[in-house]
Amino acid sequence: MNESGYAHASQVTGVPGRRRLTDTELVSNLQSVPPAERRRLAVLLLPVGLVLLAAGLVPVLTSPAAGWRVAGVAVTLLSLLLLGVAWGLHRSAATDDAARHEAELDAAIMAATDCGSGCGTGACGVDDCAVRQLPRR
Repeated sequence: MNESGYAHASQVTGVPGRRRLTDTELVSNLQSVPPAERRRLAVLLLPVGLVLLAAGLVPVLTSPAAGWRVAGVAVTLLSLLLLGVAWGLHRSAATDDAARHEAELDAAIMAATDCGSGCGTGACGVDDCAVRQLPRR
């Protein structure tokens, strides 16, 4: 542990040979899955989550027995978890697609300008040579 009480990423989690993943490692692991696959999984989880949501709400709203209501609440919570995972997968795929499109646009701008290799090496905004090459109104 460090001074603030947080464990280092390489600290053992109790399972021999395993270590905790940092947030950066989790994101990069998710980004290793192509956006199309993440969208496909989200589309598969969506109907399952919706069916479980309906199946969980029926006993919660209609059953007088407490046991059925507790089971309905558990199924409803599970369905909300699945729907949240589906939304997160879809959202991460959309974010990766937007980043890819932005990189393609940046490459097209740099290719369309005659700035050479000095373009984009620390200059940003109005001082960037690619921005200066854009037509003005």
